[in-house]
Amino acid sequence: MYDVVPRPGVAYERQLHLEVGAQGKLATLDNALSYFSAFVPERAYAMSIIRRIWRELREWKTCFGANGAEGPLLDQLAGAFRKLEDIASPELVKAIRKGL
Repeated sequence: MYDVVPRPGVAYERQLHLEVGAQGKLATLDNALSYFSAFVPERAYAMSIIRRIWRELREWKTCFGANGAEGPLLDQLAGAFRKLEDIASPELVKAIRKGL
């Protein structure tokens, strides 16, 4: 599962190893959602998966800290976790937050 392992990066636009949507390997939620039917049968179900993952990932620092990760390591890992606004269009951000 190469594309789901946190890896710090400095590039604003990131590429995945695999193509996941209409924009190929572009690592955005909009791109992944563009081909949701390759993964799940309904868009609503795809959105529910995105929401569930986002709820967990936005708490990464708390989770890692609770399991012993400290200052410098957390700082190093921070680049692996992007803000929702950096990986989704404003419309999609609104739709994701609306469902929470």
